[in-house]
Amino acid sequence: MPGGAALDCGKIPVSGHTVSALGGEAHLAHFCVAERLDFASLGNLVGFTLLSAVAELERSLIVERVRAGLRNARAKCKTLGRLRKVVDPGRITSLREQGHSLRSIASELGIGLATLYRSAPRRSNTREREFGTR
Repeated sequence: MPGGAALDCGKIPVSGHTVSALGGEAHLAHFCVAERLDFASLGNLVGFTLLSAVAELERSLIVERVRAGLRNARAKCKTLGRLRKVVDPGRITSLREQGHSLRSIASELGIGLATLYRSAPRRSNTREREFGTR
C-alpha cells in the first residue's frame, strides 16, 4: 500500500484486535493478500460489513433452531444424549478380586476407564483385609 502500513491478516489471531492495538495509526487500511480483500475503499468495506451481518444473522438463526429442537425434544420426554452403558458392579468386584488390573477389566467388559471408575463400587482407603475387618 503506498504511503501506509501493510498488515498481513493471516497472522492475526481470531480473538480480534482493535486498530490501536494492531498499529496505532489513524489511517491504517486493512487488506488481506491471500483472499484479495481490500478494505481501503468504502464500497468494499460496506460489502464486507453486509456479508458479516448476514453471516451473524444466519448463525443466530441456527442457534435458535437448535434450541427450539432441544425444547421440543424435552417436551416430548425424549432421551437426549448418548445412552449409558449398563455395567454390573458385582462383575467388576469379582474380576478385581481375581487380580485383574483396571485396564484389563475395562477392555474385557468393553467399556472405558471413566465408565469403569463411575460404575465400580467404592473402596475404602484403608486396607480392610490386613486388619481382618472383611
